[in-house]
Amino acid sequence: MSRPNRRNLYRLLHVQPGAPVEVIKASYRVLMGTLRAHPDLGGDHEQAALLNEAWAVLGDADRRAAYDRELAAKLKGQRKGAASSAAGASARAADSHASPAPAAPKPTPQPAAAPAPAEPAPPTGARLWRQRGQCPLCQHTLPPRLLADSRCASCDSPLSPAPDTDHVGKELFGRRASLRMPRDESLTVQLGKAGALLPARWRDMSLTGLSFLAPAPLPAGRVLRIRDHTIDALAEVVSCHGHASQQLVHARLLTARFLQPRGQFVSTSA
Repeated sequence: MSRPNRRNLYRLLHVQPGAPVEVIKASYRVLMGTLRAHPDLGGDHEQAALLNEAWAVLGDADRRAAYDRELAAKLKGQRKGAASSAAGASARAADSHASPAPAAPKPTPQPAAAPAPAEPAPPTGARLWRQRGQCPLCQHTLPPRLLADSRCASCDSPLSPAPDTDHVGKELFGRRASLRMPRDESLTVQLGKAGALLPARWRDMSLTGLSFLAPAPLPAGRVLRIRDHTIDALAEVVSCHGHASQQLVHARLLTARFLQPRGQFVSTSA
């Protein structure tokens, strides 16, 4: 008997709980085809089975509604348990201080200072370059509206925003925020608008991040253009460290245009 899948199905397909079924279906197809999760394209059977299960549930209105109720119940149980733990800790703390300390003299009342206006949190991740209104690679001014096929007028980089990872923590109950697909193919890394082209090799990839082996170190925060036959994207380096005779680079996607995968796949469970 197979073990039940306890992962968050929305996270497996890289969508938010409120996403329409069309978005969920498109994400499923990108993962299975473009990112080669399907076994016929070299993907792992277990990962493909998880994606098939997620689509089978979230692609059916009745099963998705039942799943949403289950997730909501789990989240409510978690919150109730946390509240009970906090109440117990407070009670134990009160018992440990049964003998109250002498009361301190009351301070002379001071006029209350006007509260400082709250400053909005600075944008992070995929939202930052959009708020600045500049291409992440060459800082050229963005077009008034970003579409799925938008490109920078200066460096021709894709400008379709990648999935926003800033809201991962706000998803419903689940274990893993990103399912990465192992890959072992070559890709090209471009440094800047007219920068050098580095030959590199994939390690893995998801809809929000990637890792690859490069011949030279790349500093954190550097924006790169990543290209192969399946994707044209801009990514920001998160970390880089030595791996054998090469550098293992981890990066987050800022923009992404997924290209037509070679061949087709058929899933009997979808």
